Amino acid sequence: MRTGGTGGTGTADYLGAGAAGIPNALAPLVGKAPKLRSATLFPKHAVVSVQTAKNKAMMYTVREGVASEFAADTLTGDAAQDLDPYVFPLSELKFEGIPAMVATAQRLGLRGLTMVSCQRSGFPEKRGNVACRVHGEQSDSLDFSPAGKALGGTLGGKAVGGDGKPVDYFTSPGLVRAAILERFGDKVRLASVSLHGEYAIFSAENAARKGDVDIYDLRATGIGRPSPDRINSGPDANSKLFALDAIDWNALPALIADARTRVKLDGAVTSHVGIDKIFGNDVGIRVYLGTPHRNGSVTYDARGKFQRAH
Repeated sequence: MRTGGTGGTGTADYLGAGAAGIPNALAPLVGKAPKLRSATLFPKHAVVSVQTAKNKAMMYTVREGVASEFAADTLTGDAAQDLDPYVFPLSELKFEGIPAMVATAQRLGLRGLTMVSCQRSGFPEKRGNVACRVHGEQSDSLDFSPAGKALGGTLGGKAVGGDGKPVDYFTSPGLVRAAILERFGDKVRLASVSLHGEYAIFSAENAARKGDVDIYDLRATGIGRPSPDRINSGPDANSKLFALDAIDWNALPALIADARTRVKLDGAVTSHVGIDKIFGNDVGIRVYLGTPHRNGSVTYDARGKFQRAH
């Protein structure tokens, strides 16, 4: 087993000041500019996965200021064939910024503190930014950008934004539009959008491959990796697509409230809101409500005009 240099004192807290010493501890084993697959920090040690070949990586531990080889990183899925889209230069991860992320997470209400995990976010084709997740107890976690900006996560069992406040896409659907716009630009075309309160799912045209449509999920931490939308992809995909602003996003909360008055179900709650070409060539909005025993829905046109209740 090879060991590296020292990265601080033997009593270093790797969720605190000791995090800054990790690169120096690794340097004798991997050099000063390795590409990382991931880094996971615990109070008394850290585990860092370093790329060693196109489809291979080695895990190193840093404990008491000393780095050593631990084991080969077991790769699965696409990473087992080509690791390049998943790795990032060590310089993109500011280890010295970890303590500030931890402090922010605790200030926003993170319960307990167990570890910090860092890896590349987003899907491989876009080579997303490096993101770090501060993990707490009882499934609490918050994600951070490399610059230390809180992006959102889960606190107390609820999805929250970067300010620690609960996220609700039923009351703030404009956040969904803003996220799609930021990621894809105003020329993006959608096949469907489904709002589910704490998260949203949407299908967007793959600009690089005509006829292909991909499904994405959006949560408080951002847009996830795509998966193929086999229903909307194909030769007729173009007929299913619509512009981002084919509807008035800010009008959706009023439609959700209106739908509750039209569906006569005691105790009914909104389950989700669907947006697609309900009316053939025209976009429509459908609000779905239900109780444990019965369901209903209300349909509106793209301008929010009531059409029918089911």
